[in-house]
Amino acid sequence: MAGFFETYVDPLNKVIEEKNAEIKKKDSEMKKKDDEMRRVIKERDTEIKEKNEMMEKIEKMKAEVACLGGNTAAF
Repeated sequence: MAGFFETYVDPLNKVIEEKNAEIKKKDSEMKKKDDEMRRVIKERDTEIKEKNEMMEKIEKMKAEVACLGGNTAAF
């Protein structure tokens, strides 16, 4: 029975350990990429929020100019 383990089980365990190490490495790489994507998305969300706020201000200015009888085409 010992020969069976040395011939079949031990090599399989080695392969499993190697694959587990590869999986851990890939998991770590994916976590880094995921963290980077979350950072980029957060930055983009902030940019979009700022641009939306700017557009709201412009729309209010247009409305004020229109109320005063001005030309809003400049906007």
